[in-house]
Amino acid sequence: MAAMDELDWLLIEVKPRDEESGQSFEMIYGDESSGDVATFTQHMTLGLRIIAVTGPRSDEVADLLRERLDAWPRQAMLELWARGVAEDDVDDRVDAVLLLGVCAPATEDPELASPIQDALEDANEDVRNAAIVAVTFPGWERFRPMLEHIAANDPDEVARQRAQLVLKNWAALDALG
Repeated sequence: MAAMDELDWLLIEVKPRDEESGQSFEMIYGDESSGDVATFTQHMTLGLRIIAVTGPRSDEVADLLRERLDAWPRQAMLELWARGVAEDDVDDRVDAVLLLGVCAPATEDPELASPIQDALEDANEDVRNAAIVAVTFPGWERFRPMLEHIAANDPDEVARQRAQLVLKNWAALDALG
């Protein structure tokens, strides 16, 4: 990936796509000097290309990568959500909430959290299901009570099951410390 080469990062690992196991294609890059890691994923289920950056300079590196790559601008995602709400367009709301979740930083961002929260409360089950997937990317604690409510009370069985799975996975991560 040219952007990573420009940063002089090392390619650490390539994980091939494996449909049987559900593994999406991944390339993992690292910066030895800072300890930052960037994982490029061609997400098998969402059909999106995602870069997740972790480490002490993650926000700075993410901003730099956004400048170099053809990324969805933050404002465009928020406008897509607003249009979906204004025009009652389920597809726009689904697309927008997935993009917002994918682009969300590790630290909570109220401007992005608000539409994701609205999507979790949406009357349409497709939008709620997309929002459940979206919250898995940033993993913000504020959504845990909403997921617990969905897991126990949502009229859509798929939404209940997805929320239960996310909560189970978060509990496993919490147990790891």
